[in-house]
Amino acid sequence: MGGPRRHRRPDRARTTTEAGRRELPGPARQTEQELARQLRAGIEAVTGLRLPVSSGPKEPRPGDIHLRLTDDAGLGAEGYRFDSADAIRIEAASTHGLFYGTRTLLQTLRADSSHRAVPRARSTDVPTQQVRMVQLDAGRKYWEMDYLENLIRRMGDMKLNTLFLHQSDSEGFRLSSPKFPGLADREHSYTRADIERLKALAARHHVQVMPGIDVPGHATVISEAFGIGFGTEPDPCTGAHTHSHLTPDWIIDITDRRAIRKTKEIVAEFSGWFDAPLFSVGADELPGQLEQCPRVQRHLAGDPGVSTLGDLLNRYINDLDDVVTAHGKRTAIYNGSEHMEAPQQRVHSSVVFLTWEGTGSEPVIPGHDEIAIGPFYVTPNNYHNLYPDEPWMYARWVPNTAPDMLGSGLTNWADYNFWAEDAYFEQKMAAPRALLADRT
Repeated sequence: MGGPRRHRRPDRARTTTEAGRRELPGPARQTEQELARQLRAGIEAVTGLRLPVSSGPKEPRPGDIHLRLTDDAGLGAEGYRFDSADAIRIEAASTHGLFYGTRTLLQTLRADSSHRAVPRARSTDVPTQQVRMVQLDAGRKYWEMDYLENLIRRMGDMKLNTLFLHQSDSEGFRLSSPKFPGLADREHSYTRADIERLKALAARHHVQVMPGIDVPGHATVISEAFGIGFGTEPDPCTGAHTHSHLTPDWIIDITDRRAIRKTKEIVAEFSGWFDAPLFSVGADELPGQLEQCPRVQRHLAGDPGVSTLGDLLNRYINDLDDVVTAHGKRTAIYNGSEHMEAPQQRVHSSVVFLTWEGTGSEPVIPGHDEIAIGPFYVTPNNYHNLYPDEPWMYARWVPNTAPDMLGSGLTNWADYNFWAEDAYFEQKMAAPRALLADRT
């Protein structure tokens, strides 16, 4: 946490949820002094000059470069004030804000032809939305560490604050833990040491690394590793109970206590690897025809707590949410469960919906915070062929500032293209990612 004790409180942004939940955008990790040293190195890299950068409550002299934390609540958790009228002063209510002010100074120097001049100016910059996210489909595609590290650096420069790594899907599981041997391919997954390396870099660039494990659907690799899918004996569900292109083991058996216990163990293990305020458990696209499977029908008839498939799913989400909450985080899920009939089980109000339906212009899930991702899909294949509408993003999209709209996210999906080079996807994501940063 940055700065003297009196300045620590603003380092976290308030949400509309009740007290005690992990707040967004997450705790700042740097002091004013650390940021001053980081800025000094950045200025030298851009200009070739070794200039002093000071910090703290003292007044700067004309020509100085000075960082200072202030108790100005109007700047929020990530806003800053930039003043280069005499000295170059960057003030913020948190070290998140100070960091973003330093990025603006470096960008201004890069934009000058001599890389030495900064115009005399005053500005106040406060983000429109508190979650500004980039999601990578790491379940279907393994991303090289070098690419992830370069992406974190770019995100920090653009003032994007959340890298969401969707770490599992039916094709792969990308977190390698000795607690679950065989679940992940060691050559194409991330160890605890890899994640710690990413987190350390992300902390210096004020990016939070958010994980995602997709269950109970999109979970073939988990189901087969532990024998907990709906296709397992005895009396398995069949192809008639899921979509035609899937197998029953695409879905974890949420009627089975052993399957539920195993997924809770997985979520508990990897919740401890990450310190971002959000942890996604997916929970999307459960096939409705699964309710016709005799195994499911017997369970619904014998369990007084559930009467529909929607009840089963919502209770499962809540079971996992209890695990995530116990680790000090908030659960995120992709939207869709709200369309299922569920007279007995409601998703906990603290759960955040990643809303992939709708225009992303306003909240659509009553009673829940949301992050809009639908208009910002990058799914470059011959079947989906989805790309964000860049002219609309730049000229007409107005990011919503309602209290229950936490933010927006550019979302990569690697369906049918999981063998493509990182650079191929980067080519498709770079422009809309910059637009998202600019607008939010």
